[in-house]
Amino acid sequence: AYAKLLVVDDTQGLLITGVMERLGGYGIVLGVHDGEHHNYDIVRYMNFSKKVNDSLMVLSWQQIFKEECQATFNYQDESKLSQKDLKFYLRKKANYEKVQEARKILWQGGFDGLLVASQYQPESILDTLVPYLAGSRPIIIYHINREVLVNTCVHMRISGKFLNPQITESWLRQYQVLPGRTHPSMSTSGGGGYLLQTIYTRGIETVIACGCTRSYCSLLEKPRA
Repeated sequence: AYAKLLVVDDTQGLLITGVMERLGGYGIVLGVHDGEHHNYDIVRYMNFSKKVNDSLMVLSWQQIFKEECQATFNYQDESKLSQKDLKFYLRKKANYEKVQEARKILWQGGFDGLLVASQYQPESILDTLVPYLAGSRPIIIYHINREVLVNTCVHMRISGKFLNPQITESWLRQYQVLPGRTHPSMSTSGGGGYLLQTIYTRGIETVIACGCTRSYCSLLEKPRA
């Protein structure tokens, strides 16, 4: 509760929904999505209260960049609009102001964690969103392929900004339970995807064996661990 979380969700809102349910309306979930409109369809079927739904803010990848100038909204005198035009105007105005508020919150930074389940390369997501995290905050990345996360893990270790990145396998195996014949089901799928988890150590210098606190140690001839 009362956390600010960055979520990159390409699973139609499955990850976003889980985070919203855990926060219970106390906090902010900022979802970054592809395309002009998000496709968090699962959220619509969860029967969340208005308080929980209001905790969700969304931005497209194009809207998160400060150099991306969004067209200014044309404010009008509401008293001069017809009922039909007023309804359309108010909806458009509310959407514009929500995007501006979400951008402001993102650029303020200080987020408490980053959760990723996306088709995009994790390294590019990290380079874009990690600067908005507060120090000593968790990062968790899901991907169906281990090789993708192995490359990301190497990227993290080289950068020196992440503490102890680890890859774990997500796997659930069914068992047949019968007297004297208990064994794993022979047709069970062995793959459930992989998780890469780490801690972002913003602004922390690690003292290495030689006593040096530089990001590169000439004695060891390798980047700081």
